[in-house]
Amino acid sequence: MKNNLKRAKNAILVIQLLFIITIITLITNTSDTINNFKIGVYLLRDVLGIISIITFILWFRRSYYNISLIQEMRFNERWTVGGWFIPIFNAIRPYQILEDLFINTKEICEEKGLNIKSEFLQSKILLYWNILFVFDLYFQGIYSLFKSIQKFGSDNVFNREWMEQNESILNEYMAQIVEQTEVLVLVLYLPLCYFTIKIISQYSKVEEEIRKSETAR
Repeated sequence: MKNNLKRAKNAILVIQLLFIITIITLITNTSDTINNFKIGVYLLRDVLGIISIITFILWFRRSYYNISLIQEMRFNERWTVGGWFIPIFNAIRPYQILEDLFINTKEICEEKGLNIKSEFLQSKILLYWNILFVFDLYFQGIYSLFKSIQKFGSDNVFNREWMEQNESILNEYMAQIVEQTEVLVLVLYLPLCYFTIKIISQYSKVEEEIRKSETAR
């Protein structure tokens, strides 16, 4: 088994930073003024969001690989990466792989007689995480859709004659939807970050115990 503690720590650190910057983003959203600070906050959050995905997948892939060396797993290791990027599949596959990881890890701990706290491998934490993840994914899709309509013009979506008669009303309505959806995405991100950190933190402790027991053999 390969040491995965460094990857776990990196993923946790980035997600913690993302949690903080998300709170700052919510605070800056209360102001309608667009300035360099607000632009910088949004840019930093986007960068941290991308880095958090990369660091989490790197940790996740190695965790699954490590356990697959000891126990036969349900999924191919490639799904730990590909499962996040295939539409529709990405709403359920990551949860299934995490659940498979937890179930097999628990069985290994029982076989080895390792004294692991029961709350470290609770399936319900994965369920909470997945619900938040799916909702965040769904609302991010809605946000991107309305943001595109707002950016490229509603006349490409709605009847042009109807648009000319109701342009100001529709533009105001679109702006409200974009703003409200963005706030909702940010609010959902906070508990999602919390549960992601909790999953990595708790599981990495169990994984390290298994790794030590394998090394000692």
